[in-house]
Amino acid sequence: KQWYQRRVRAFATGGCDNLPAESSSVDVITAVQAAHYFDLPAFFKEVDRVLKPGGVLALILFKSPACVSCPTLGAAHRSLDEVLMSYGTTALHRYYIPNYTTITLPWEGESGRHVVEHNTHVTWTMDNTLDYLLSY
Repeated sequence: KQWYQRRVRAFATGGCDNLPAESSSVDVITAVQAAHYFDLPAFFKEVDRVLKPGGVLALILFKSPACVSCPTLGAAHRSLDEVLMSYGTTALHRYYIPNYTTITLPWEGESGRHVVEHNTHVTWTMDNTLDYLLSY
């Protein structure tokens, strides 16, 4: 908590191709459940403009949970996802479904920037899964 209070100076939101920041002034940019809707070349150009050297771009994606205590419910949820995805955009299919692994970052290996992939897996109970499904 002390680190947070000392380090956070500002928080802002903005459009993906027109971030409200000066050039080379941002430590961290996050995009949660959104990158598959972006004009990625325009977004990456803007990220390159505003991100400080050594700054972090975090593209965050939550995938469908699997209910280990009730495989039938997990299968039903995967079926629901398949139906929802059938109405999605091309970008949704190209980036979201494969967990953003198909997004090519234009500066990977350049300017001292690098890519770190991190996956977190959580085990849900039937109650967790039902609560999630009810949120639709």
